Amino acid sequence: MDTCCICGKSGVIPYKGVDNLKLVKCPACSLIFVSPMPEPAALKEIYEADYYNNKNSLEIGYDDYSKEEANIRKTALKRLRYIERYAKKGKLLDVGCAFGFFMDTARRNGWDTSGIEISHVASEHALKLGLNVTEGNIDIMELPDEKYDLITLWDVVEHLIKPKEVLIKLCQRLDKGGILVLTTLDIDSFPARLTDGKWIGFKSPQEHLWYFSRTTISKLLVESGFRVKKAFYAGKHVSLSMFIDRLSRYLPFAGRLNLGGMSRKFSFYANPLDISCVLAGKEEDG
Repeated sequence: MDTCCICGKSGVIPYKGVDNLKLVKCPACSLIFVSPMPEPAALKEIYEADYYNNKNSLEIGYDDYSKEEANIRKTALKRLRYIERYAKKGKLLDVGCAFGFFMDTARRNGWDTSGIEISHVASEHALKLGLNVTEGNIDIMELPDEKYDLITLWDVVEHLIKPKEVLIKLCQRLDKGGILVLTTLDIDSFPARLTDGKWIGFKSPQEHLWYFSRTTISKLLVESGFRVKKAFYAGKHVSLSMFIDRLSRYLPFAGRLNLGGMSRKFSFYANPLDISCVLAGKEEDG
């Protein structure tokens, strides 16, 4: 039986209101998660070619990840500028680095970057950019014997089978005074509560395994040896095409809008107020 990754409780109760997602809730800390958890080998299979170019992206993966490169890089630069207020520029480990767009943006801005990526397709793309990327599943792999000034997990922690074990490993690799930054969807946000079972955050039970709130992600970080420094809602630069695609989850008629090539070319910064960004340092740093 699967247990809560925060408190270790196994006496979970069914989570109602979302069809076919196999969700349960921990009665002790209110964390919501998938049960049963997929096996690591099965998990790797979904993060290949179809994941990054998927016509069913409302359920799993991305419509066309590579076409969002410019917006991902804009988002990366905006986030780096904020992070650099709290972290000294040095060694960076990007966990779940995908095609490497964040890493490459950080490298161009003076960071010494490394990455870990489960997908062969994505890691091959990152390697073609000349990036230092290790292909592997961080749930089960050993980490390099390095210390990092910054560790990032962009929309990654909810995909991990054993997030607490991974965060403990990452805490051990964070240098004194270093910062870990992660983003994850907030199931207790106003948009999530307003849209209920239609919330955009609900995806395939093989993709999103854990549904954190601002409270539960903070608890998980503390249990893993971190001290939360900042927590806020983060946005992203998105194309009009992606925005329309996501909006169609709530307003089906939006999916019928046809604006031609302009919808991909036009982009803007959007903050839906349901993506938590958390900055944390090592508890032992005080």
